[in-house]
Amino acid sequence: MERVTFSEDFILSSSADRQLLLGAAEQIIASRTANKGSTHKVAALSEEMVVLASRLADSKIQLMVSDRRIKIAIIFAMWRETERLQPRTPENPNGEECLIAKAEALEWLFAGTAFDWHIFAVDDGCPDRSHEKANQMAAASYWADRISVLRLADVLPSKTAPLMYLDHVESSIKGGSIILGCQEAIKRGFEYLVLCDCDNSVHLGQIGNLLGPAIAKQAPMVLGSRNLPESFVRRNPGRSVGGRFKILRHMRGLLSRSIPVVDYTAGFKLFHSDYLAQHLPSMRLFNFAFDYDFVLAGIAAGVKPIAVGHCSFDSFALSTWKYFGASTVWFDQLKGFSAALSRHNVSHDTILSGFIEQDIHDARDVQKLIDAPLPPTLASAPEESIGDPGILSGADVREWALPLLKQT
Repeated sequence: MERVTFSEDFILSSSADRQLLLGAAEQIIASRTANKGSTHKVAALSEEMVVLASRLADSKIQLMVSDRRIKIAIIFAMWRETERLQPRTPENPNGEECLIAKAEALEWLFAGTAFDWHIFAVDDGCPDRSHEKANQMAAASYWADRISVLRLADVLPSKTAPLMYLDHVESSIKGGSIILGCQEAIKRGFEYLVLCDCDNSVHLGQIGNLLGPAIAKQAPMVLGSRNLPESFVRRNPGRSVGGRFKILRHMRGLLSRSIPVVDYTAGFKLFHSDYLAQHLPSMRLFNFAFDYDFVLAGIAAGVKPIAVGHCSFDSFALSTWKYFGASTVWFDQLKGFSAALSRHNVSHDTILSGFIEQDIHDARDVQKLIDAPLPPTLASAPEESIGDPGILSGADVREWALPLLKQT
């Protein structure tokens, strides 16, 4: 293979880079199918691109063996996405052409198969009117008939669950729009629904790695995970994964200690439509914590989620994390996770859950926990001990945190 160089800030924003990547994946496929079991060498690519091209090849090969006609919907929410929807230019340095990039990936992945795909892009009350830009990009593309742009505001107030519990579009932070997209896809007869982010952080050519086990094992829920050994993740340093946030990650781990290890918030999930048709009415989370409702509803019903590693490249410049702030996101997630565990009657640490519900009142309280020195036992604990009550129990967290929260 001739040498290919990708930009240092590669997040699949360049059409040329995306085509080179797909070309690399096709060469891997050709090599594997011609010499079954062989490993194709792509030494000319960077390590991360070798991994991604290989994952794309794995994904497409899995779909080659299926001749059953299957309809699959891809659903994502849009809020302040007008820049990322457009191509990257000197005037638009954060452009990703993300809607078109998704369509390109799906066209490549499903070409020559019996799969039928469709994108549902849902405006989550965007003040910049992302739906208008998405409609414009879709209309000018080759895939206009495969892209539907919806607006959450158009269906509120709703008379049916769960959106009847959403009082206004401004009360949704992604979750309400994801639910609307799912409802529309189910109504139109799509069998599998993939939930992702609007940006280019996850190349959708990897969807076959979700579909493969979903079909083979008749699994209603297959979740992409950034935490498995085979995953490749490039995170922006601005994400809340460092030492300052260790206490919050530990609290989240303690809450879910008794249930399967799941990367709840990864923007790469697949659900069967029957599963969602059954569980959507019970969902009540419309903010950053909506993922927990989607997953815990099934766990409560005895569904064991399948986790699949994937490649993810953080698109952080226009992330809502930056707009709302890490403390607000973590407040929503901890409160939502705790509430969902209780509502779905899933076993969890009730002492810690009670502390979260009764004593953490807003993002300012979360910020106090972030800013405080870590408890010594947690500060010295290795990453694999996150969530281990032997290091720091829910009761220990409560005892450590209560004095901090009383400080003004």
